[in-house]
Amino acid sequence: PANARYAEPVSTLDVVPTVAAAVGFELPKDRAYDGVDLVPYVSGEKQGAPHEELFWRAEYVSAVRRGPHKLVRDRGGRHTVLYDLNEDPSERNDLSASQPERVHELEQALDQFDAQCKPPLWPHVIEYKWRDEQGVEWWYPL
Repeated sequence: PANARYAEPVSTLDVVPTVAAAVGFELPKDRAYDGVDLVPYVSGEKQGAPHEELFWRAEYVSAVRRGPHKLVRDRGGRHTVLYDLNEDPSERNDLSASQPERVHELEQALDQFDAQCKPPLWPHVIEYKWRDEQGVEWWYPL
């Protein structure tokens, strides 16, 4: 309906299957799609979240979200943070020290995701180093 808000986490990868379903286009079945058709979720036909996990990977960090928890780690493996997005949507309270089992569980999921991804096709020409709002230095080795 107009002005409705869908509150579950989704991904830009959902755009292709959702638009295809909305316009009645059948996607080729000879390949896998990372996204899902959101039409049944936004129409109320299906309940719950369309994704159990969401993953991100950039040149210098990778992340996983499972439920309310989001784990972010630098690609050099030097620093990892864990947030509860229900309690801390601004990602200011790192829970990694107090929840090492959850960190390990999410790191394993992230490792499995990374193992399925191809490496970037372009070379890195600079080294990334920066400090976040809490003063933690993040680093990506080349």
